[in-house]
Amino acid sequence: MKRNYKRMSTLKVGETATVQCIAENAALRRRLRELGLCDGAKVTCTLQGAHRDIAVYKICGAQIAVRDCDAQHVWVLAEVAE
Repeated sequence: MKRNYKRMSTLKVGETATVQCIAENAALRRRLRELGLCDGAKVTCTLQGAHRDIAVYKICGAQIAVRDCDAQHVWVLAEVAE
């Protein structure tokens, strides 16, 4: 397996990844953690807006809409077959 680090905002519909780290901004980090985005959490992109300005992610069993500008501050690890 090859490791693929990327921003959560780049996940495609149906793609699952593991949260690796969240933004430096304390207020944004706190808000995202309240949604269940903490290091090690599994995230699946389930729906994207028409203009890719918002997406819905499955986090801790809940469907959560996250703006693209916020999702850019979350680094995830997606494993892909070589």
